[in-house]
Amino acid sequence: TKEFKAPMIEVVDFKAPKKWAPGTIMLVDLLVQNTGQGAAKDVAVNMISPKNVYQDPVGEIVIKEMMPGESKLLTYSFMVPSQYDQKDIKLEAKLNESFSEYYQNWKEIFDFDKPENNEQITLTPQEVNEIRIQKAAMSKNITFNKFDRDVSVTRIFVVGTPNEDCTGNINDSQDAANLAESTLLGKYDILERRLFEQILNEQKLGISGIVREETAVELGCNIGSEGIIFIEVGCVDEEETITVKLVGCQTSAIYWSCVAVDASIVEVFERIKMELGL
Repeated sequence: TKEFKAPMIEVVDFKAPKKWAPGTIMLVDLLVQNTGQGAAKDVAVNMISPKNVYQDPVGEIVIKEMMPGESKLLTYSFMVPSQYDQKDIKLEAKLNESFSEYYQNWKEIFDFDKPENNEQITLTPQEVNEIRIQKAAMSKNITFNKFDRDVSVTRIFVVGTPNEDCTGNINDSQDAANLAESTLLGKYDILERRLFEQILNEQKLGISGIVREETAVELGCNIGSEGIIFIEVGCVDEEETITVKLVGCQTSAIYWSCVAVDASIVEVFERIKMELGL
């Protein structure tokens, strides 16, 4: 029998301001790495911050697989309201993997520059939205283009296009497609894509996993779609790329596109939401 090689998921480095100020976006970078000898699957990172501190992204971030030595850079943004009454900011990244055994949680405390006066300031929903817009606008290397078309598009499919990521593995982009559906549901009528993908799988080129885009557009038009959003996670010069574009089924024209380099999928859709007025 072969000796079991265990993974070990931990935060090996981070970058953050030493002292935090109220009403200012503070960025925290975490470098999560598999320092063990075995592959780790379903790696989960859940950032916990004080209750009344604005955080983006929230919720769990899942990395399907991390090989030994592989690392992933995660970026979080925070804003502390002026009414925050503690002297410091406590952050904790709770980690996990498929065995629920080989990980090390991360904790850090940052000094908070509390205002001298006692004025109580509460973030309104509009201010929170403005923070999101500011965060989306400052996301690095995200380009959005929108094109005027004579024919409108409201009924769409969302398709994750398989492609090789920076780890050398094929990323099916399905997680990004799921996020797109939930994010854009208020802007478009999203059609159930299970039947579409079942037929589309037959159009793939051998074992490469590449989908013929022109065939997908034609197929989408035949089964009642006005447009298709293609999502692809790839790699250029060892940096992760994310491409999202809406293509009309009647003319194959692009209605809008968003291309990101070294940005998270959450950042990409925050930018798309801002540009589409969601």
